[in-house]
Amino acid sequence: MSNMNQLFDNYQANKTSLKRRISKALEYGWIDETRCKEFYDKLENDILTIGVIGQMKCGKSSFLNTFVLDNEILPSATTPMTAALSIITYGETEKLVAEFYSEEEWEEMKVQAARSTEDVSGNSLQESKIQAARDLVAKSARLGKALPELLKEGTVEDSLLNLAEYVGANGKYVAVTKAVTIFYPKESLKGVEIVDTPGFNDPIVSREERTKLFLQKADVVVLMLYAGRPFDATDRDILFQNVRQCGIGKVLIAINKYDIPYEQGDSERMIVDYVE
Repeated sequence: MSNMNQLFDNYQANKTSLKRRISKALEYGWIDETRCKEFYDKLENDILTIGVIGQMKCGKSSFLNTFVLDNEILPSATTPMTAALSIITYGETEKLVAEFYSEEEWEEMKVQAARSTEDVSGNSLQESKIQAARDLVAKSARLGKALPELLKEGTVEDSLLNLAEYVGANGKYVAVTKAVTIFYPKESLKGVEIVDTPGFNDPIVSREERTKLFLQKADVVVLMLYAGRPFDATDRDILFQNVRQCGIGKVLIAINKYDIPYEQGDSERMIVDYVE
């Protein structure tokens, strides 16, 4: 936990140090007021973007709760229904802004759900897209007549205490939540944007494209692997097909939940060696 917090703290300290140097440059006449403002604006608008990717149940939510938020805020994603695109960033107060699917995207979802898995037999990513769409369409039944209005509403602001209603397995709005931005009053998150992606089994093309755009601009991407089945076929597809297409230049591979195989006799070194 301390290492992750130290990373963010160092980032903030470096920005503060650069501001002092800019002030000194202005004081000594090396730059003028206009140039000084340009440098300040660039620093203020600079965003450190960190992408977190991985299969369902690889422990992304637990990782972010522990190493970023220092609190149990994100519910554990146990099904594709909870795989909303989540963005964590700084806010003066705790709140969330949820974005719902559009009517056009929901129609796309229904078309995806109606597809036969036999048509994509052997393609694990395509099969998981179809299953995810079916799960969401089935879950939307609880919304009844409210569904069309929610699709038209676009976005809604709510208390962070209600986050599970948008991304939790049994959340009221989980079926129609496309993305959620979490604003959290932690100083080290200023100028930082952490993107918890829904993975590449996303049944919505537009959201999957947004995921790819986030990853393209990310300064670093963390690929989370579940130690119980590290680098299986889906992990390999994510890394060598999807992430590669995004043009990622810096990927960190993290092995999570290794306590489970450890208890079964595997050592930490054995797990790491296998992944390497």
